[in-house]
Amino acid sequence: MFFYCFKTTANNGLTTNNYENPKSDSLHRRVNVSPVIFSFLTHDRKLRIIFIIHCMHTFISLFTIYFIAPNMHDKTKINQVNPRINVVWSGWWRPGFVEQGRYLYDHELVVFTSGKSLVAVGEKSFTCSKGDVLIIPPGVRHWTRALDDRVERYCFHFDWVQELPVVLPPFVYESTKAYRPRRCKPAPKRIGIKMPFYVTGIPLQRLLPLLHPLIECDGGSLESSLKQKGLFMQLLSEVLSANQSDHSAHGGKSLRLVQSLKQRIENDYRRDMTINSLAKEFKVTPVHMARAFRMLVGMSPLEYVHRLRLEEAYRLLTASAKNISEIAEEVGFPDANYFSRLFRKKMGMSPSMAVTNQGKESLRISQIEKTNCRDGL
Repeated sequence: MFFYCFKTTANNGLTTNNYENPKSDSLHRRVNVSPVIFSFLTHDRKLRIIFIIHCMHTFISLFTIYFIAPNMHDKTKINQVNPRINVVWSGWWRPGFVEQGRYLYDHELVVFTSGKSLVAVGEKSFTCSKGDVLIIPPGVRHWTRALDDRVERYCFHFDWVQELPVVLPPFVYESTKAYRPRRCKPAPKRIGIKMPFYVTGIPLQRLLPLLHPLIECDGGSLESSLKQKGLFMQLLSEVLSANQSDHSAHGGKSLRLVQSLKQRIENDYRRDMTINSLAKEFKVTPVHMARAFRMLVGMSPLEYVHRLRLEEAYRLLTASAKNISEIAEEVGFPDANYFSRLFRKKMGMSPSMAVTNQGKESLRISQIEKTNCRDGL
């Protein structure tokens, strides 16, 4: 910034200055030194003033770049956030529950208030407990396993900006084959938040005063909608102001293997499959595959296949007019006797008991489905 003061040319190792000042002969011939030192060595008052002005200009520029500009950028990002709540629900899972893989069309903010669970999101997994918050982005396969105790959580499906279209229901299970990627609504890049967003250990006394009123707000009136939006903005502020945590995120080859294997089972559990055939398909040993799957899902691949088949069989027994043999074959059990023994062992009743109590069970299943729809199961 000082170089324009001196237009120099090399001459036998000396520097000749074209800046003419008849009052100072020292300016005509000088040893080649930096312009900053040169300005201090000279006795010219004008050069000292120019040097001071440029120093002040540099200081102001650096201060603006490193202190003022980032704050202005953050303020701009905040002004661009105008969230809209699409669905609000709360519920609980019993220990050992394993959710099927699903996809979101919007973002889901999940607040865990009790219990301990493992949430797999894409190629990362998070161990969530009381006071942890996870924001799951759209278009990423995810599922949850309840590890111990009663897992309670509050879930908020939302969009970061109002302009995006509402898509209901906000999620779809992959096994239904109804997922449409074009319906996903990712966060605008200008918001600049890394997903999935995970924070741990927020005191519940800061969260519960916001969670309970949010669940109670129906958003039917203008007053209720404004209250709901204000409370959700407060909740987002509490979550985003906490330090994002990475220490509980796990990934690697084992998680990718389990994700792919779980996806394969959920899509084709009605078909015949064995541990050896699955291991050959995924090019791993049966022992390694079973160990990795049990570590994350809490049961062996074959046990998970049987669980999905029996849950589907229970649904068909209590909601259809098909006989036991037909249902057993439909869900993947060609031997009806083996199906009956396994059903009694795992479900605590025989298939015929489920058929006998079809009326009561149909009513109960209907109530459960309504509850699950409300609870996002």
